[in-house]
Amino acid sequence: MSFKENSDPILFETPAFENANVTVLHCREVLEQVGMTTEATRLQGLDVTDRGMAAVGLEILNKMRVKAEAQYARRAAIDSLEAALRS
Repeated sequence: MSFKENSDPILFETPAFENANVTVLHCREVLEQVGMTTEATRLQGLDVTDRGMAAVGLEILNKMRVKAEAQYARRAAIDSLEAALRS
């Protein structure tokens, strides 16, 4: 899998959602790198373009248990999603 497998333009509600999307993509890449492919698959196709998708991503990540190597990326994605929802 690649960091960003689709090159279609995405319209984001605000820059905060674009930032959150990037951190979720990064988290997914880290999960793949540490061998947590099942968890990474749960984030596949999640484009954080608006509040609804941010809430979905937040729910997925909050329920996810990850290896220590992926904890920082997971936490960064959660923080970014929460910031987007507050924006």
